[in-house]
Order: sequence, then C-alpha cells, then structure tokens
Amino acid sequence: MTKSRNVLASELFTLRSTLPLWRRQLGGESEFSEFLHGRIDRLLSEAGADDRHYVLTHVNQMLATHGVDRQYS
Repeated sequence: MTKSRNVLASELFTLRSTLPLWRRQLGGESEFSEFLHGRIDRLLSEAGADDRHYVLTHVNQMLATHGVDRQYS
C-alpha cells in the first residue's frame, strides 16, 4: 500500500527526531543500523513512484546529518 506524501513526511520527521534516542537506546551500532535500515526500507516500500525521490532525498540528508555512512539510491 502506498502512502501519501503527507504521511511519508510525517513518518520521516518522526524518524529524524527520534534517531538520537534510538541510537542511545539500542544495544549497539549493529542493532541501531538494523533498526534504522529496516525503517528506511519500509518507508521506501510504502512510497509511490512519484514520492520515492522525495523519500530518498530526505533519508540521505538525515543519514548524513547523523553521521551514518550510507546512501540510498
């Protein structure tokens, strides 16, 4: 099921704002990475063709801001 851009934007905002909390709460970098990439994969799978670039742009900016060395395409 694809989600609207408004819903995707809301979920991206929530993920971005809670990222530091998840990084501290999860057991280590591998667990954090697994959690984060699972959430991002889910967001990308729920984005329609018109919104995929929107999600990718925001995800890659978020990762760079938080020092995660990975880019999605």
